[in-house]
Amino acid sequence: DFGNMFIWCSSLTAIPQLNTSKGTNFYNMLHSCTSLTTIPQLDTSQGTNFSLMFYDCPNLTTIPQLDTSQGTNFNSMFSSCTSLTTIKLTSFVSSQYMFSGCSALKNLTVTGTITVSNNYLDLSASTLLTVDSLLSVLNALADNEGKTKRTITLGSTNLAKLTSAQKAIATNKNYTLKKKKKK
Repeated sequence: DFGNMFIWCSSLTAIPQLNTSKGTNFYNMLHSCTSLTTIPQLDTSQGTNFSLMFYDCPNLTTIPQLDTSQGTNFNSMFSSCTSLTTIKLTSFVSSQYMFSGCSALKNLTVTGTITVSNNYLDLSASTLLTVDSLLSVLNALADNEGKTKRTITLGSTNLAKLTSAQKAIATNKNYTLKKKKKK
């Protein structure tokens, strides 16, 4: 259990290499570590709860690839990480506010599957995302054919980067791409 391990350690700039291989709970692990600039590779392969793991880490710019394939809770995982430019994940279930405030995010790589839950996949704050990153997300979307249509909010800036054929990757899997989330 790594939950709350470094919560509110506002002067912490880095963490040491940790053996996290058996960890399942990473809830609030680095919440509000406002001076954190780097983290080592963490073995998160057994992790199920990633909620608020990096919440309010405004000086963190990149994180090594995280194995999130067992994860079920990603609520606000990267919320308020305003300097984070690169995120590499395996699979995830979209959760409310997962990428909220990630205004510097350019590179988002997903090597597994994204399950869209409750229409919570919102990347509209990440207007700097590359086309390759947007395609990584669209290609990783779980096939939703024959199920209730899900909505993904990319924002007008990100949508403008995509061709009709690229947008069709999502629509062919039964997703709607939106410009802005309704208030």
